[in-house]
Amino acid sequence: MSKDLLADAYNTAWKYVELLKKINSNELIERVRSYAERFASYLERDGVLPTLMFMASKSSWKVRKELGKGLEGVSEVKLDDVRVEEYAHSILYECYVSWLVRRGLIPREDYEEDSLNAVVKLATEFDRPSVKAYVMNELSRIAIAFKHVVVGEFGGGP
Repeated sequence: MSKDLLADAYNTAWKYVELLKKINSNELIERVRSYAERFASYLERDGVLPTLMFMASKSSWKVRKELGKGLEGVSEVKLDDVRVEEYAHSILYECYVSWLVRRGLIPREDYEEDSLNAVVKLATEFDRPSVKAYVMNELSRIAIAFKHVVVGEFGGGP
């Protein structure tokens, strides 16, 4: 594994941690930390598509839309407007999917239209074993990086 690629994954994860700091909600931080640990193992146990589909189904369209525009303005989406659980799922989902876009596994135009298209796009490509293996490798990379950064910054579980 390239050190540059690993560093890039950690930098991507760090941007979302900075977003969490900006939002400054202990409840949201705890939820994201918990989900980051859980989804890293879900990817291995359940596979890519079921994990992404679950995350997407629990996320908020409003938050995904704002995250798709860039992380700078996301704190404008107030927690009062979105349940914490939906916000946390949205942040993790967007982190994972934006990584797949950066790695060239999902066309940027599909992602920009609606990030849920990412799951549909992946599902159509999954009949090719090489694509499936590459997606799994990349998702594992970002999931582990995100988990390490979040736990390192905000502490481990109970």
